[in-house]
Amino acid sequence: MATMDSCTQCDFRYDELRVDEVPDTLRLLGSAYRARLVPGVHDEGQERVLRRRPEPLVWSALEYACHFRDVVLAQRERLYLALAEDTPRFASIYRDRRVVFARYSDDRIEDVASEVGMAAGLLARAFARLDDSQWQRQCIYGYPAPMQRSIAWLARHTVHEGRHHLQDIDAGISAARSALSGGAATQPHRWR
Repeated sequence: MATMDSCTQCDFRYDELRVDEVPDTLRLLGSAYRARLVPGVHDEGQERVLRRRPEPLVWSALEYACHFRDVVLAQRERLYLALAEDTPRFASIYRDRRVVFARYSDDRIEDVASEVGMAAGLLARAFARLDDSQWQRQCIYGYPAPMQRSIAWLARHTVHEGRHHLQDIDAGISAARSALSGGAATQPHRWR
């Protein structure tokens, strides 16, 4: 479970990531997501794997990729809001509803592969341009409960989201491949 300074599920520790590492880490995550999606662009079998939910309450690899894309875009807007306003309270992105509202499962895999890389690149560039005092600006982050956080925490949390959901994607791909071939595989965790 995530304590918001570490995550036992994916072994992420917020304090182990320096803020100057965040931009390159985000770019690498964008590339890693793209690498998971690109095989499904021209291969119908792989496309079925990427679109298949391992269980009704567990998102598909494509849905997790769409979620990360939207998280990154939301975090970029939140960053700029925190730079413009003193201690703003961030609105929810309604992650559980968004998967349905935005119809993630209908997105073209090729588009999502490009968009997740583009979104990660935009946020990486935004974080790369911050000065020392900007990293310390405060905001109210709503998950899991409203709490005052720094932009540095926001950056680390975004990287955590990316790494965590990349593991969900890998587990989902494995489970979908296994289900489509009639075997059993490790299931990704149920979405919060």
